[in-house]
Amino acid sequence: MRDDEILSRLREVNPWWRAAAAGLRAGAWAADDRVLRDRDRYDLGYRADVLRDVASAPPDDRLVILRGPRRVGKSVALKDCVLACALAGMLTRGRWSASRLTGCARRISPGR
Repeated sequence: MRDDEILSRLREVNPWWRAAAAGLRAGAWAADDRVLRDRDRYDLGYRADVLRDVASAPPDDRLVILRGPRRVGKSVALKDCVLACALAGMLTRGRWSASRLTGCARRISPGR
């Protein structure tokens, strides 16, 4: 896969990149996210804290891999974490990337 194809795919699966590029308010992408929008209809208030340490830590160069069985909420936990960072003003374009193909999330320090 060429670099431009990888970047295109990452833009596709990281709606917060598109929202930042369009100058939308922090977290605006969440209203259009099917998973988060559908969850709001049946929300019981539970939020997994599996990525809480990642969301509250200052940016660094670590790679965080979130893995587990299918349909246990990995993607939802990742999106909740990114949304929390966006609303706290900790999210910049390129700082987070997620890949459904590899099941990994990466928090990238600003300036990279």
